[in-house]
Amino acid sequence: MVLAVTLFAACGSTADSGTGPAPNGESAPTTPADGVLATYTEHAEIGDWHDFSGDTLDGDSIDGSTLRGKVVAMWFWAPWCTICNAEAAAVVRAARRHPDITFLGIAGRDSRDAMQMFVDQYRIGFPTLVDEGGDVWQHFGVSGQPAWVFVTASGDVHRVLGSPNDSELEQVLDALPAA
Repeated sequence: MVLAVTLFAACGSTADSGTGPAPNGESAPTTPADGVLATYTEHAEIGDWHDFSGDTLDGDSIDGSTLRGKVVAMWFWAPWCTICNAEAAAVVRAARRHPDITFLGIAGRDSRDAMQMFVDQYRIGFPTLVDEGGDVWQHFGVSGQPAWVFVTASGDVHRVLGSPNDSELEQVLDALPAA
């Protein structure tokens, strides 16, 4: 299934869409959750995925090691990105529908003030890490926005470079706790 490849042109990414099963010879999905994740995400080999830290817009510190063992959905966005703006309300709704998943925004490619205006405008109710230098984006192999990184409780990392539609996002989020 293609996840809006044309969306990359609007936000300036040249990254692969990251959709469908990774062409690395992995075996076929063994559970329905594995099938959903393989359909909508790519499995990402990120050694110590939790090896990142930073400050949130609220002034709190986030250390990725505190997220070990949790189901995590990280949304990578930029304030000026038209697609990020268009999907923000749906992301907020998804976070509310999935209180068992730890949502974390990773804002980059702009100033702290612009990031704060975005969060205020869309009433983002989950922490947003300020990544002005792009270190966290680079750590997760994200080169364009929007992008998602999903982590299962067992530490499996799945990445979507692009913007899943509401239904696709819900299917992935529903599959994560069971993965």
